[in-house]
Amino acid sequence: MNTNEQLFTANYRVGSNKPGAPSLKIALCVSTVTHSVSGQGHLFQAVNPPLFLQTFFKGNYFTSPILPPEEYPIIVNLSGSPFIPNPLSNVLAAPNMELTLTLTSDWQRGICTYKYQVDGEWKVVTNVPVAIIEAEELLPAN
Repeated sequence: MNTNEQLFTANYRVGSNKPGAPSLKIALCVSTVTHSVSGQGHLFQAVNPPLFLQTFFKGNYFTSPILPPEEYPIIVNLSGSPFIPNPLSNVLAAPNMELTLTLTSDWQRGICTYKYQVDGEWKVVTNVPVAIIEAEELLPAN
């Protein structure tokens, strides 16, 4: 990943990898010109009934004014909405996820706090690890 480009992609796995814990995979497109970020996310959790939540993210990022040796100087704020079956519709979907990534200056790792909505109730996940992944890892296993 070359973060010196005006536009680059970044794929992340967000979660602790503990059994039964939620696992969020996100694919983002980042504009360094406008500091805007967009992409999609898939949240999974092995519970009964299983959790599978898809969201389309939009947001922005900024560089934290904290001086070295601060480890996480990039803050990414995203709001997610469900995928809309008809993109030409005038229906505006209510957000189903909000996320804050705190990343290292090379965009490779960090921590995340996010909340997601299931059946009208918001669930919060705080301070979970974020790791960069290859695009192939975004795909579900067969």
